[in-house]
Amino acid sequence: MNSLQQIQHELGPLFSGLAQHHSKKSVLDSDVYRRHHPAIERAVTSTEQDDLSRSQPPRLRDFVRVVAWNIERGMQADGIAQALNEHPVLRYADVLLLTETDLGMGRSQNRNVARFLADALSMRYFYATSYLNLSPGPEGESDCKIDNTLALQGNAILSRHPFSDTWRIELPATGDKMRGHEKRLGTQTALGALLELPGAAPLVSVCTHLDAHSSPAQRRAQLATILDNVETRAGAPILVGGDWNTNGWDANHLLRLAAMLVRRLLRDGIGRTFGYYYANTHEGEDRILFQMLTARGYDVAGLNEMGVGTQYMFRHQLKDMAKITSMFGPLAPPILAWEHPWREIGNDHTECKLDWFTGRGLAPLRAGQVIDGPSGMPSVSPHVVRDVTGNAGRLSDHDPIALDLNLQR
Repeated sequence: MNSLQQIQHELGPLFSGLAQHHSKKSVLDSDVYRRHHPAIERAVTSTEQDDLSRSQPPRLRDFVRVVAWNIERGMQADGIAQALNEHPVLRYADVLLLTETDLGMGRSQNRNVARFLADALSMRYFYATSYLNLSPGPEGESDCKIDNTLALQGNAILSRHPFSDTWRIELPATGDKMRGHEKRLGTQTALGALLELPGAAPLVSVCTHLDAHSSPAQRRAQLATILDNVETRAGAPILVGGDWNTNGWDANHLLRLAAMLVRRLLRDGIGRTFGYYYANTHEGEDRILFQMLTARGYDVAGLNEMGVGTQYMFRHQLKDMAKITSMFGPLAPPILAWEHPWREIGNDHTECKLDWFTGRGLAPLRAGQVIDGPSGMPSVSPHVVRDVTGNAGRLSDHDPIALDLNLQR
């Protein structure tokens, strides 16, 4: 693959003016947007890919390890790169599905995070933009004193296996991203790549980040859009992974959210509502998404460590109201600030299962089922990779998930 031109734009002077609007309609009706519409649309639909593998072969020959990880914007990109090069499980991942990947955001030192990681890991990469950010970020990130340059955020696939095709999948919008303090233009986007694997059929690999500010029905519709897209590629095995934001709540409508919360508390109690069902989100309100996957012939249980969360909220983090609201909905802070729920949960933290793999036509491996010849690395069972840390502590607010696939046809 030849190097492609990196994403650039000159929209920075427009950010402050566009950020004054409080709805997408207001932006679209503005003179500034009308004058610069083509350039804005190019930015929010931009993609970039390059081969930085330096002809390095995959680290595993006899099976392929895939890791999906929400890297929380790449704000700790140096530590993430080190972990992906040195962690005993992560270092053997030859395919990475990375969500929340910044490009030109001050909070992540205005890096092209996907390119930075691909360069550090000697991998190919494909990045697709979801949003043009008109504000520094949510609470906690807005304290950053570095101005945004390109102000883009998206997702990326990194691979040591060649891409024979790449494409962008725009997902249905779930709300107005200009309402609230984190103002953005664009919509959530999945990205697909057809990977050429040695001795095996090509693999359709999709990285996706379903919308956090959505209902279970909207998350199901977004995932259905992805499946409709990839199923046109007849015959190829399919793997979809990423952050699905299966928190069980309808985050788009406060009254419906309140009704859901009351119904859950009355039915299940505090402990099961904020404990069991957060770790087993496939059994809660988001079960309609998983039922759809089963009906369409996709495997979930065989590709994931079930009942184990991927995002945590520790009791000492209760001061971070923005994070609690994002993770558990706007009614959670006053409940979780109360003493009783923590006695019911029986721990100093609660965890939510947000990150998943699903697939069709795959052969997932279990621990020790295959030993890679060159490296001597045994396969691992699908699992959540716990406590990936760097010098500054946790590298992301999500744990990565790992999956080994057999390469035999």
